[in-house]
Amino acid sequence: MLRKCLQCGKNFEGRPDATLCATCAEKSKAANIVKTRTCCQCGKEFSGGPRARYCPDCRQERRKEADRKHRKNGTARPIGSTDICVICGKPYIVYSGNQKYCPDCAPEQYRKIDQLQSIEYNQKHYRSADKTEKRHMAAAEIPCAVCGKLFIPHYKSACCSPECREILHKQQCNNFEANHRVERNAYHNEMRKNKEASMLPEEYKVYREKINEKARINYQRRKNKS
Repeated sequence: MLRKCLQCGKNFEGRPDATLCATCAEKSKAANIVKTRTCCQCGKEFSGGPRARYCPDCRQERRKEADRKHRKNGTARPIGSTDICVICGKPYIVYSGNQKYCPDCAPEQYRKIDQLQSIEYNQKHYRSADKTEKRHMAAAEIPCAVCGKLFIPHYKSACCSPECREILHKQQCNNFEANHRVERNAYHNEMRKNKEASMLPEEYKVYREKINEKARINYQRRKNKS
């Protein structure tokens, strides 16, 4: 549906919840990848990606500490050894020190972890009312398909009111009927032939009498109107 970009103000075709055009959305995404973050260890601010938790100094110190523990304690699981998957219990070959899942369970488990982290982040940083307000602000005016009046749709709609929506629905039904009349008649004729072929002679006689009586009534109605 037609939307209005909240940054550049241009109209664009997008989803009902889209607030930025493709160009501005790409710029916003690139700007949000690296931004100012707070170190979890020393509290200093630094520039980092979405998963960056420590500043460069603390990150280097943690890496040195991990190397000291590794030299002191040795390798707990040598690369190429066999371990048990914590999800399904099947054995797998160890390719990294942090590996916990077998190749079959890993993709689905990583997807669940990413989903939970996204939900947690959105709950902390986004409010439903703010998202709704931004979505309404990004709605662009479009002409009504029936009366031509400009209106702002808050959902995917081509009409400005229920009355125009009902008129459009009738127009669409009439157009469909006009464009598919031949196919519809052929379908009903085939159904009627199959029904008549399965009837006994007595049933067919009663069936034809009902049809003829209905035809006479309709003919009389048309005659009275004229």
